[in-house]
Amino acid sequence: MSNKLSNTKQSRTKFNTKELSKVSVFDLDSDAHQFMLAIVFLIAVFIIYFKIQVTLMQPLRASQFLLFFGLVGFGLTFILRKRFYLTAQDGLFYGTFLTAPILMAFLLSLNGLCANTEYEETYRIVSNESVANGYELKLENDAYAGFWQILTVKSLKRGHSTITFTFCDGLFGYKEIRHIEMCD
Repeated sequence: MSNKLSNTKQSRTKFNTKELSKVSVFDLDSDAHQFMLAIVFLIAVFIIYFKIQVTLMQPLRASQFLLFFGLVGFGLTFILRKRFYLTAQDGLFYGTFLTAPILMAFLLSLNGLCANTEYEETYRIVSNESVANGYELKLENDAYAGFWQILTVKSLKRGHSTITFTFCDGLFGYKEIRHIEMCD
C-alpha cells in the first residue's frame, strides 16, 4: 500500500490524485508556439494594411490606437506574469507584436460593419500631381487633404474633372470607402 500511495497526494476533496512532478509552464520557447504567434501577427498586419486603406482615419489617430493597444497588452502581461512566468521583455514582445496588431485589426474590422446606409460625395478635381504610385489629386476646398489613401489614384484620364466617393459611416464613426468613381 505504501508503494501505491507514495506517488499520490490527497486533494481537498479527499480523493487521491497523481502529484504533478513538473509545474505546468506556458512554454514560450517552443517552435510551434513561436510559429503560431508569427502567423497570427502576419494575419493581423495583413488585415490592418487592407482595412486602413479604405478607412478614413488619420495616421496619428491610428498610431495612438496602436500605442494604447500595446500598453493594454503590456498591462495584461504584467498582471499575468506570475501565472505564466513572464518577464518585462515578454510583456513588451506580446504587447507590441500580438495584442496591438490583433486589437487594431479587430477595431478596423468592426468599424467596417457600417451602421447605416451608403451615401455619395462628389468633388471637383482642382489639380493632380504625378507620384510614384500614380497620381495624387487635390480636390476643391481641400476636401480630404489629410487622407492620402483616397487621394492617390493609379490612373487618371485627361477628361476626368470630378470624383465621386461612396462612403458608409463605420460603427466607431470612421468613414469607410465603398467605391470611388471618376467622371468627366
